[in-house]
Amino acid sequence: MVGYFEKGHVYVEIEVSGIFPETKRIIKALVDTGYSGSISLSYTHAFPLALVLTGTKAYTLADESTMSCFVCIANIYIKDKPIAIAVDIQPEGDPLIGMSLLRKIGWDMKIDFINEKVEFIERTRPEPTKISPIVGKSKETPKPKKKL
Repeated sequence: MVGYFEKGHVYVEIEVSGIFPETKRIIKALVDTGYSGSISLSYTHAFPLALVLTGTKAYTLADESTMSCFVCIANIYIKDKPIAIAVDIQPEGDPLIGMSLLRKIGWDMKIDFINEKVEFIERTRPEPTKISPIVGKSKETPKPKKKL
């Protein structure tokens, strides 16, 4: 994933496909921290991807209005590895990347507003602590004496 600034907003270029890998496209999407979904695409962005419809979803916008959308399954590609995600399909609007996707990827996103740079940092998982085996004879726990 590549992130960058454009006109004061943070955008990401992400590879997305439907069930057929040949539908893979690079989509420029606005990072929206107020959007809790994964990706939101308009009909014109979604139809060429041949996404599979899984249902509908209703959600509340910031102005308290309610909106419905179609939900489809897509693949995004991180280091050429496909990851299945839910995509909200809207009649119109710019593509959005939401917090659910950023959380699912598990990378940190570093935004430098002064120098207008966006960096994705893959988290490295620490190796589990290795426990050395105990060597030697074990001592038996003395049994309590019975009172007479």
